[in-house]
Amino acid sequence: MTDRRERRTRVRAAAAAALVTMMVTVLGVAPATAASGVSAQTVLDTLAVASESSTSPDDDAFLRWDEPDGTGCTVLDDVLVAESTTATDGGCPVTSGSWTSPWDGEVRTAAADMSVVHLVPIDEAWKSGADTWSALLRERYAMETEWDPTLVAVTTEAADARAGADPGTWMPEGDAASCAYVGDWLTVKLRWDLAVDPLEHAAIQNMLSGPCDGLTLEEPPNAPGPGYWFRDVDYYHPYTTHISWMATAGISQGYGASGWYAPRNDVNRGQMATFLYKVAGAPEYDAPAASAFDDVPTSHVFYPHISWLADEGITQGYGNGDFGPSDEVTRGQMAAFLYKLAGAPAHTPPAVSPFPDVPTSHTFYQHISWLAGTGITSGHADGDFKPNGLVTRGQMAVFLFKFSATVAS
Repeated sequence: MTDRRERRTRVRAAAAAALVTMMVTVLGVAPATAASGVSAQTVLDTLAVASESSTSPDDDAFLRWDEPDGTGCTVLDDVLVAESTTATDGGCPVTSGSWTSPWDGEVRTAAADMSVVHLVPIDEAWKSGADTWSALLRERYAMETEWDPTLVAVTTEAADARAGADPGTWMPEGDAASCAYVGDWLTVKLRWDLAVDPLEHAAIQNMLSGPCDGLTLEEPPNAPGPGYWFRDVDYYHPYTTHISWMATAGISQGYGASGWYAPRNDVNRGQMATFLYKVAGAPEYDAPAASAFDDVPTSHVFYPHISWLADEGITQGYGNGDFGPSDEVTRGQMAAFLYKLAGAPAHTPPAVSPFPDVPTSHTFYQHISWLAGTGITSGHADGDFKPNGLVTRGQMAVFLFKFSATVAS
């Protein structure tokens, strides 16, 4: 319990230190040495930026998080005990203690005046990526106790004022409270690989460029488990097996020394070329002195891999002289890349498409139907393939893992 209070105190102290640094810098005084930890700006830059899902979770999408365990206490009781600055009444449900609400600074001694809430509300989590989670992962989020900021005790008034809003539309009053809130928000989103929407991103960026400039955060832990490689892909991540395989197979080491894989970020065509080259075994290859594509200079970081793709006949680019290395890869394009990487095997597309949104006349129908026939994909849960949809780094890991297991082997 003490660890929880100490950790939350350190986060708030870091936010206060950032404010002091900003003020003394404005006054011409040398800023204090930055606190150890990860930069809040770095965390924000790592998070995927995406529009929120238009759906909302059903009542039973997240398992109940307020049911008593074998001791008769609930997760809510555990949080109230941990957050109280004095000993609580010793029983469950907790009825009394002393709590200082971090969002409004109010002190309460009656548990009935406090609300235990998810810092990132369940509805917000759902719309930011949790809609794709398994029931197990949703349960783990709902009852999270390993990373303290996930669940927080605040006054009922503060909880009602915030409701389900994200930082794009609500923050606590006062720079110190807002910076602490933004810091906690970022660590929870990082730990759970949740995206930020454009308005939310802009509001947080505004804080990090202003009163929270220089804010450092304690990095959230990842649950231990076999095959863990990246700090944003823990044992319970739905793509842990596939992403860990990417690392052990030498196909991806994530974003270098940062330790992050960023599974929700979209894959661009240059990155795709590198992935395919490595899946093929990274064969010896001397890239030509002249590029085959106008928009891929020989100095481009992915030039050898893109050039190899062209020489192998896996791609001819867009047909206008460009390859589009920074363009995001669509699912249809990915199907074509994988089909050609497999050697363009003999395949007679079925007369009836396996996907209602991929007609037999579709440009990539042969490649997509081949992908389905090999078992590499079964499409989305709604039965569609979504050929124009973009491919995230997490999804790419799944496709390449299955490709390697069913084709490359």
